[in-house]
Amino acid sequence: MRNNRQKIWISAGEISGDEYGANLALALKEKFPSCELAGMGGSNMRAAGVRTHIDCESTAATMGFAEVLRKASGLYAALSRLGSEMKKNKPNLLITIDFPDFNFRLIKKARKLAIPCLYFITPKVWAWREKRCSFLSEKLSACAVIFPFEEDFLRKRGVKNCYFVGHPLAESLPKIKQDRTKIRERLGIGQNQKLLAIFLGSRESEIKRHYPILKDSAERLTAKYPDLLIAAPLAKNNLTEKIKFPNQINLKDFSSIEILSAADAGLIKSGTSNLQAALLGTPFAMFYKVNQLTAVIARLLINRSDFSIVNILYPESAPEYVQENCTSAKLYDAAEKLLFNDVCRSQQLAKFAKITEILSQGVTGEFRHFKGVYQRVAELASRIINSAP
Repeated sequence: MRNNRQKIWISAGEISGDEYGANLALALKEKFPSCELAGMGGSNMRAAGVRTHIDCESTAATMGFAEVLRKASGLYAALSRLGSEMKKNKPNLLITIDFPDFNFRLIKKARKLAIPCLYFITPKVWAWREKRCSFLSEKLSACAVIFPFEEDFLRKRGVKNCYFVGHPLAESLPKIKQDRTKIRERLGIGQNQKLLAIFLGSRESEIKRHYPILKDSAERLTAKYPDLLIAAPLAKNNLTEKIKFPNQINLKDFSSIEILSAADAGLIKSGTSNLQAALLGTPFAMFYKVNQLTAVIARLLINRSDFSIVNILYPESAPEYVQENCTSAKLYDAAEKLLFNDVCRSQQLAKFAKITEILSQGVTGEFRHFKGVYQRVAELASRIINSAP
Protein backbone atom coordinates (compact mmCIF):
# COMPACT_ATOMS: atom_id res chain seq x y z
CA MET A 1 0.00 0.00 0.00
CA ARG A 2 1.12 3.54 -0.82
CA ASN A 3 -1.61 5.25 1.15
CA ASN A 4 0.21 6.56 4.23
CA ARG A 5 3.04 9.07 3.82
CA GLN A 6 1.62 11.16 1.01
CA LYS A 7 1.99 14.85 0.19
CA ILE A 8 -1.18 16.26 -1.31
CA TRP A 9 -1.74 19.82 -2.40
CA ILE A 10 -5.12 21.54 -2.60
CA SER A 11 -5.54 24.83 -4.47
CA ALA A 12 -8.70 26.86 -3.80
CA GLY A 13 -9.04 30.52 -4.73
CA GLU A 14 -12.53 31.47 -3.56
CA ILE A 15 -14.34 31.49 -0.23
CA SER A 16 -16.65 28.68 -1.38
CA GLY A 17 -13.63 26.75 -2.66
CA ASP A 18 -11.99 27.13 0.75
CA GLU A 19 -15.05 25.52 2.36
CA TYR A 20 -15.02 22.65 -0.14
CA GLY A 21 -11.26 22.28 0.31
CA ALA A 22 -11.61 22.03 4.08
CA ASN A 23 -14.14 19.21 3.85
CA LEU A 24 -12.01 17.46 1.25
CA ALA A 25 -8.98 17.76 3.53
CA LEU A 26 -10.83 15.91 6.29
CA ALA A 27 -11.77 13.12 3.88
CA LEU A 28 -8.19 12.88 2.62
CA LYS A 29 -6.95 12.50 6.20
CA GLU A 30 -9.33 9.59 6.66
CA LYS A 31 -7.98 8.00 3.49
CA PHE A 32 -4.33 8.90 4.11
CA PRO A 33 -3.94 9.14 7.92
CA SER A 34 -0.34 10.40 7.80
CA CYS A 35 -0.58 12.62 4.73
CA GLU A 36 0.81 16.16 4.56
CA LEU A 37 -1.66 18.71 3.18
CA ALA A 38 -0.58 22.05 1.76
CA GLY A 39 -1.44 24.55 -0.98
CA MET A 40 -3.61 27.66 -1.34
CA GLY A 41 -6.72 28.25 0.75
CA GLY A 42 -8.24 30.21 3.60
CA SER A 43 -9.21 29.92 7.25
CA ASN A 44 -11.43 26.87 6.74
CA MET A 45 -8.67 24.87 5.09
CA ARG A 46 -6.17 25.90 7.76
CA ALA A 47 -8.59 24.77 10.47
CA ALA A 48 -8.79 21.41 8.66
CA GLY A 49 -5.01 21.01 8.85
CA VAL A 50 -3.88 22.37 5.48
CA ARG A 51 -0.66 24.41 5.48
CA THR A 52 -1.52 27.31 3.18
CA HIS A 53 1.43 28.85 1.38
CA ILE A 54 -1.01 31.43 -0.03
CA ASP A 55 -4.05 32.83 1.78
CA CYS A 56 -6.84 32.96 -0.82
CA GLU A 57 -8.98 35.27 1.32
CA SER A 58 -6.52 38.13 0.98
CA THR A 59 -4.77 37.31 -2.30
CA ALA A 60 -6.84 35.32 -4.73
CA ALA A 61 -10.57 35.86 -4.36
CA THR A 62 -11.75 38.00 -7.28
CA MET A 63 -14.17 37.88 -10.16
CA GLY A 64 -14.47 39.73 -13.45
CA PHE A 65 -11.87 40.73 -16.00
CA ALA A 66 -11.21 44.21 -14.63
CA GLU A 67 -11.03 42.89 -11.06
CA VAL A 68 -8.52 40.22 -12.14
CA LEU A 69 -6.41 42.87 -13.84
CA ARG A 70 -6.30 44.92 -10.64
CA LYS A 71 -5.11 41.91 -8.64
CA ALA A 72 -2.87 40.53 -11.39
CA SER A 73 0.44 41.28 -9.66
CA GLY A 74 -0.66 39.53 -6.47
CA LEU A 75 -1.99 36.52 -8.40
CA TYR A 76 1.22 36.13 -10.39
CA ALA A 77 3.28 36.42 -7.23
CA ALA A 78 1.11 33.72 -5.62
CA LEU A 79 1.49 31.50 -8.68
CA SER A 80 5.25 31.94 -8.67
CA ARG A 81 5.54 31.10 -4.98
CA LEU A 82 3.37 28.00 -5.30
CA GLY A 83 5.44 26.85 -8.27
CA SER A 84 8.64 27.25 -6.28
CA GLU A 85 7.20 25.42 -3.27
CA MET A 86 6.03 22.54 -5.45
CA LYS A 87 9.47 22.27 -6.99
CA LYS A 88 11.19 22.22 -3.57
CA ASN A 89 8.77 19.80 -1.93
CA LYS A 90 7.13 17.85 -4.73
CA PRO A 91 3.64 16.57 -3.81
CA ASN A 92 2.25 13.22 -4.90
CA LEU A 93 -0.91 14.91 -6.19
CA LEU A 94 -2.30 18.37 -6.88
CA ILE A 95 -6.05 18.83 -6.40
CA THR A 96 -7.47 22.05 -7.83
CA ILE A 97 -10.89 23.42 -6.91
CA ASP A 98 -12.67 25.71 -9.40
CA PHE A 99 -10.83 29.11 -9.91
CA PRO A 100 -9.69 28.07 -13.43
CA ASP A 101 -7.74 31.11 -14.66
CA PHE A 102 -5.31 30.63 -11.80
CA ASN A 103 -5.48 26.87 -11.40
CA PHE A 104 -4.87 26.14 -15.08
CA ARG A 105 -1.52 27.90 -14.79
CA LEU A 106 -0.73 26.03 -11.58
CA ILE A 107 -1.57 22.73 -13.29
CA LYS A 108 0.87 23.56 -16.09
CA LYS A 109 3.61 24.06 -13.51
CA ALA A 110 2.71 20.79 -11.81
CA ARG A 111 2.73 18.81 -15.04
CA LYS A 112 6.23 20.08 -15.87
CA LEU A 113 7.26 18.49 -12.57
CA ALA A 114 5.41 15.25 -13.49
CA ILE A 115 2.90 15.79 -10.66
CA PRO A 116 -0.50 14.18 -11.38
CA CYS A 117 -3.49 16.53 -11.15
CA LEU A 118 -7.11 16.05 -10.13
CA TYR A 119 -9.71 18.76 -10.79
CA PHE A 120 -12.59 18.92 -8.30
CA ILE A 121 -15.41 21.25 -9.41
CA THR A 122 -14.27 21.86 -12.96
CA PRO A 123 -14.70 25.19 -14.78
CA LYS A 124 -18.06 25.87 -16.38
CA VAL A 125 -17.01 24.93 -19.91
CA TRP A 126 -20.65 24.18 -20.72
CA ALA A 127 -21.38 27.90 -20.35
CA TRP A 128 -18.31 29.43 -21.95
CA ARG A 129 -14.78 28.71 -23.20
CA GLU A 130 -15.60 25.18 -24.33
CA LYS A 131 -12.12 24.92 -25.86
CA ARG A 132 -10.81 24.39 -22.34
CA CYS A 133 -12.03 20.80 -22.62
CA SER A 134 -8.84 19.96 -24.53
CA PHE A 135 -6.75 21.23 -21.61
CA LEU A 136 -8.77 19.12 -19.16
CA SER A 137 -8.26 16.09 -21.38
CA GLU A 138 -4.52 16.57 -21.89
CA LYS A 139 -3.31 17.80 -18.48
CA LEU A 140 -5.42 16.00 -15.90
CA SER A 141 -5.39 12.54 -14.45
CA ALA A 142 -9.10 12.87 -13.65
CA CYS A 143 -12.00 15.30 -13.11
CA ALA A 144 -14.58 15.10 -10.31
CA VAL A 145 -17.72 17.03 -11.29
CA ILE A 146 -20.70 18.01 -9.12
CA PHE A 147 -23.54 18.34 -11.63
CA PRO A 148 -24.97 15.24 -13.34
CA PHE A 149 -24.93 16.74 -16.85
CA GLU A 150 -21.23 17.66 -16.64
CA GLU A 151 -19.92 14.10 -16.85
CA ASP A 152 -21.68 13.42 -20.15
CA PHE A 153 -20.77 16.86 -21.53
CA LEU A 154 -17.06 16.43 -20.80
CA ARG A 155 -16.80 12.80 -21.88
CA LYS A 156 -18.31 13.68 -25.27
CA ARG A 157 -15.56 16.26 -25.67
CA GLY A 158 -12.68 13.93 -24.93
CA VAL A 159 -12.35 14.20 -21.14
CA LYS A 160 -12.53 10.45 -20.49
CA ASN A 161 -11.52 10.25 -16.81
CA CYS A 162 -14.47 12.33 -15.68
CA TYR A 163 -16.74 11.27 -12.82
CA PHE A 164 -19.91 12.68 -11.29
CA VAL A 165 -19.34 12.47 -7.52
CA GLY A 166 -22.52 14.17 -6.31
CA HIS A 167 -23.07 17.72 -5.09
CA PRO A 168 -21.88 18.68 -1.58
CA LEU A 169 -24.86 20.91 -0.92
CA ALA A 170 -27.39 18.23 -1.82
CA GLU A 171 -25.89 16.15 1.00
CA SER A 172 -25.47 18.82 3.66
CA LEU A 173 -28.56 21.04 3.47
CA PRO A 174 -31.60 18.80 4.15
CA LYS A 175 -30.98 18.69 7.92
CA ILE A 176 -30.64 22.49 8.16
CA LYS A 177 -33.89 22.88 6.21
CA GLN A 178 -35.63 20.88 8.94
CA ASP A 179 -34.26 23.24 11.61
CA ARG A 180 -35.93 26.39 10.24
CA THR A 181 -38.25 26.89 13.23
CA LYS A 182 -35.41 26.54 15.73
CA ILE A 183 -33.20 28.96 13.78
CA ARG A 184 -35.95 31.60 13.72
CA GLU A 185 -36.44 31.17 17.46
CA ARG A 186 -32.71 31.74 18.04
CA LEU A 187 -32.92 34.87 15.87
CA GLY A 188 -35.86 36.12 17.92
CA ILE A 189 -38.21 36.18 14.92
CA GLY A 190 -41.87 35.30 15.21
CA GLN A 191 -43.00 32.45 12.97
CA ASN A 192 -45.42 34.77 11.13
CA GLN A 193 -42.96 37.66 10.79
CA LYS A 194 -41.46 38.17 7.35
CA LEU A 195 -37.68 38.02 6.90
CA LEU A 196 -35.90 39.02 3.68
CA ALA A 197 -32.31 37.84 3.16
CA ILE A 198 -30.04 40.07 1.08
CA PHE A 199 -26.76 38.59 -0.15
CA LEU A 200 -24.56 41.31 -1.64
CA GLY A 201 -21.58 39.05 -2.35
CA SER A 202 -18.33 38.21 -0.62
CA ARG A 203 -15.91 40.45 -2.52
CA GLU A 204 -15.52 44.13 -1.74
CA SER A 205 -16.00 45.03 -5.41
CA GLU A 206 -19.35 43.19 -5.45
CA ILE A 207 -20.50 44.79 -2.22
CA LYS A 208 -19.63 48.32 -3.35
CA ARG A 209 -21.49 47.85 -6.62
CA HIS A 210 -24.58 46.14 -5.22
CA TYR A 211 -25.12 47.89 -1.89
CA PRO A 212 -26.64 51.21 -3.09
CA ILE A 213 -29.11 49.34 -5.32
CA LEU A 214 -30.20 46.87 -2.64
CA LYS A 215 -30.33 49.49 0.10
CA ASP A 216 -32.82 51.51 -1.92
CA SER A 217 -34.94 48.41 -2.56
CA ALA A 218 -34.91 47.57 1.16
CA GLU A 219 -35.85 51.12 2.18
CA ARG A 220 -38.86 51.07 -0.14
CA LEU A 221 -39.94 47.65 1.10
CA THR A 222 -39.71 48.51 4.80
CA ALA A 223 -41.49 51.82 4.22
CA LYS A 224 -44.47 49.89 2.81
CA TYR A 225 -44.12 46.91 5.18
CA PRO A 226 -42.79 48.30 8.51
CA ASP A 227 -42.70 44.85 10.16
CA LEU A 228 -40.45 43.36 7.48
CA LEU A 229 -37.01 42.38 8.80
CA ILE A 230 -33.79 42.38 6.77
CA ALA A 231 -30.90 39.91 7.14
CA ALA A 232 -27.71 40.78 5.26
CA PRO A 233 -24.84 38.41 6.09
CA LEU A 234 -21.39 39.62 5.03
CA ALA A 235 -17.95 38.11 4.90
CA LYS A 236 -15.50 39.95 7.15
CA ASN A 237 -13.87 42.77 5.20
CA ASN A 238 -13.28 46.52 5.31
CA LEU A 239 -16.91 47.26 4.39
CA THR A 240 -18.67 45.19 7.04
CA GLU A 241 -19.28 48.08 9.45
CA LYS A 242 -20.47 50.40 6.66
CA ILE A 243 -23.33 48.22 5.41
CA LYS A 244 -26.59 49.27 7.04
CA PHE A 245 -30.08 48.23 6.00
CA PRO A 246 -33.38 49.32 7.59
CA ASN A 247 -34.84 46.84 10.11
CA GLN A 248 -31.58 44.89 9.94
CA ILE A 249 -31.25 42.06 12.45
CA ASN A 250 -28.10 41.03 14.31
CA LEU A 251 -26.54 37.99 12.66
CA LYS A 252 -23.70 37.32 15.08
CA ASP A 253 -22.99 33.59 15.36
CA PHE A 254 -25.33 32.71 12.47
CA SER A 255 -24.08 31.21 9.23
CA SER A 256 -25.30 32.31 5.81
CA ILE A 257 -26.91 28.88 5.41
CA GLU A 258 -28.91 29.36 8.60
CA ILE A 259 -30.02 32.81 7.45
CA LEU A 260 -31.19 31.44 4.11
CA SER A 261 -33.07 28.69 5.88
CA ALA A 262 -34.81 31.14 8.21
CA ALA A 263 -35.70 33.68 5.50
CA ASP A 264 -39.08 33.88 3.76
CA ALA A 265 -37.43 35.12 0.56
CA GLY A 266 -34.10 36.39 -0.71
CA LEU A 267 -32.43 38.84 -3.05
CA ILE A 268 -29.23 36.99 -3.81
CA LYS A 269 -26.26 37.76 -6.01
CA SER A 270 -25.28 35.16 -8.59
CA GLY A 271 -23.24 32.30 -7.16
CA THR A 272 -23.31 29.28 -4.86
CA SER A 273 -25.92 30.89 -2.59
CA ASN A 274 -28.47 30.56 -5.42
CA LEU A 275 -28.29 26.78 -5.22
CA GLN A 276 -28.25 26.88 -1.43
CA ALA A 277 -31.51 28.84 -1.43
CA ALA A 278 -33.14 26.45 -3.88
CA LEU A 279 -32.17 23.36 -1.87
CA LEU A 280 -33.36 25.01 1.35
CA GLY A 281 -36.70 25.95 -0.23
CA THR A 282 -36.23 29.72 0.05
CA PRO A 283 -37.79 31.72 -2.84
CA PHE A 284 -35.35 34.24 -4.31
CA ALA A 285 -34.45 36.53 -7.18
CA MET A 286 -30.89 36.60 -8.50
CA PHE A 287 -29.02 39.80 -9.29
CA TYR A 288 -25.54 40.67 -10.49
CA LYS A 289 -23.78 43.74 -11.82
CA VAL A 290 -20.21 44.14 -13.02
CA ASN A 291 -18.28 47.05 -14.49
CA GLN A 292 -18.79 47.82 -18.17
CA LEU A 293 -15.50 46.30 -19.37
CA THR A 294 -16.30 42.96 -17.77
CA ALA A 295 -19.87 43.08 -19.11
CA VAL A 296 -18.77 43.71 -22.69
CA ILE A 297 -16.20 40.91 -22.67
CA ALA A 298 -18.56 38.48 -20.95
CA ARG A 299 -21.29 39.01 -23.52
CA LEU A 300 -18.83 38.13 -26.27
CA LEU A 301 -17.73 34.91 -24.58
CA ILE A 302 -20.70 33.47 -22.68
CA ASN A 303 -22.95 31.24 -24.77
CA ARG A 304 -25.92 31.19 -22.39
CA SER A 305 -28.79 33.61 -21.79
CA ASP A 306 -29.32 32.39 -18.21
CA PHE A 307 -26.69 32.76 -15.51
CA SER A 308 -27.97 31.30 -12.24
CA ILE A 309 -27.18 27.61 -11.83
CA VAL A 310 -30.77 26.95 -10.73
CA ASN A 311 -32.00 28.05 -14.16
CA ILE A 312 -29.42 25.87 -15.87
CA LEU A 313 -30.53 22.85 -13.85
CA TYR A 314 -34.23 23.61 -14.33
CA PRO A 315 -35.24 26.46 -16.70
CA GLU A 316 -37.02 29.56 -15.39
CA SER A 317 -36.69 28.58 -11.74
CA ALA A 318 -35.70 32.04 -10.49
CA PRO A 319 -35.90 35.55 -11.99
CA GLU A 320 -32.56 37.07 -12.97
CA TYR A 321 -31.69 40.78 -12.83
CA VAL A 322 -28.32 41.26 -14.49
CA GLN A 323 -26.45 44.43 -15.48
CA GLU A 324 -28.88 47.11 -16.74
CA ASN A 325 -31.82 45.09 -15.35
CA CYS A 326 -30.26 45.12 -11.89
CA THR A 327 -32.19 48.13 -10.57
CA SER A 328 -33.66 48.93 -7.19
CA ALA A 329 -37.18 49.18 -8.64
CA LYS A 330 -37.07 45.74 -10.26
CA LEU A 331 -35.59 44.10 -7.19
CA TYR A 332 -38.23 45.78 -5.01
CA ASP A 333 -40.98 44.33 -7.20
CA ALA A 334 -39.37 40.87 -7.20
CA ALA A 335 -38.97 40.81 -3.42
CA GLU A 336 -42.55 41.96 -2.83
CA LYS A 337 -43.92 39.11 -4.98
CA LEU A 338 -41.69 36.49 -3.37
CA LEU A 339 -42.61 37.63 0.13
CA PHE A 340 -46.34 38.22 -0.21
CA ASN A 341 -47.66 36.53 -3.36
CA ASP A 342 -48.49 32.92 -2.46
CA VAL A 343 -48.95 31.85 -6.10
CA CYS A 344 -45.55 33.21 -7.08
CA ARG A 345 -43.93 31.54 -4.08
CA SER A 346 -45.53 28.14 -4.66
CA GLN A 347 -44.62 28.13 -8.36
CA GLN A 348 -40.97 28.76 -7.58
CA LEU A 349 -40.87 26.22 -4.75
CA ALA A 350 -42.27 23.55 -7.08
CA LYS A 351 -39.36 24.18 -9.45
CA PHE A 352 -36.89 24.08 -6.56
CA ALA A 353 -38.26 20.65 -5.64
CA LYS A 354 -37.34 19.48 -9.15
CA ILE A 355 -33.79 20.79 -8.67
CA THR A 356 -33.48 18.93 -5.37
CA GLU A 357 -34.64 15.79 -7.14
CA ILE A 358 -32.07 16.24 -9.93
CA LEU A 359 -29.16 16.72 -7.55
CA SER A 360 -30.25 14.00 -5.16
CA GLN A 361 -30.11 11.29 -7.79
CA GLY A 362 -27.72 8.56 -6.81
CA VAL A 363 -24.15 8.39 -8.04
CA THR A 364 -23.81 5.45 -10.40
CA GLY A 365 -20.77 3.51 -11.57
CA GLU A 366 -17.67 2.64 -9.61
CA PHE A 367 -18.08 5.30 -6.90
CA ARG A 368 -21.64 4.45 -5.89
CA HIS A 369 -20.47 2.41 -2.88
CA PHE A 370 -18.65 5.35 -1.29
CA LYS A 371 -20.79 7.48 1.01
CA GLY A 372 -20.32 11.17 0.49
CA VAL A 373 -18.93 13.51 -2.15
CA TYR A 374 -15.63 14.12 -0.40
CA GLN A 375 -15.06 10.42 0.27
CA ARG A 376 -15.51 9.74 -3.45
CA VAL A 377 -12.99 12.44 -4.35
CA ALA A 378 -10.55 11.04 -1.77
CA GLU A 379 -10.96 7.59 -3.29
CA LEU A 380 -10.29 9.01 -6.76
CA ALA A 381 -7.18 10.73 -5.36
CA SER A 382 -6.04 7.41 -3.89
CA ARG A 383 -6.39 5.66 -7.23
CA ILE A 384 -4.38 8.36 -9.01
CA ILE A 385 -1.58 8.27 -6.44
CA ASN A 386 -1.40 4.48 -6.38
CA SER A 387 -1.29 4.26 -10.17
CA ALA A 388 1.50 6.83 -10.52
CA PRO A 389 4.89 5.48 -11.61
